[in-house]
Amino acid sequence: IKIECSSVTLQDCMIRRGKWYDMQRLPFIPGSDLVGTIVDLGTDALREGRFCIGERVAAVVPSGGNAKYIRLDYQCVIRVPEGVDPVMALCL
Repeated sequence: IKIECSSVTLQDCMIRRGKWYDMQRLPFIPGSDLVGTIVDLGTDALREGRFCIGERVAAVVPSGGNAKYIRLDYQCVIRVPEGVDPVMALCL
């Protein structure tokens, strides 16, 4: 998934300060929610046929939302309807 937008949350800030109850292992890439476009599909996703390359999706992740790309299981993402702005989709 090529990430189009993501947020910085209180969780991200607290982890950076070492004060979050569930600390992430280093190296840590912040970002717990994201909206992006599918650029490749794995064999399970292809077999299920639920998503296509080029579709916009959203996800909530433990970390990594502020990266340029992220690899996720197809069961962890939801489709963003056409015409919905990615920033608005992130807020939903």
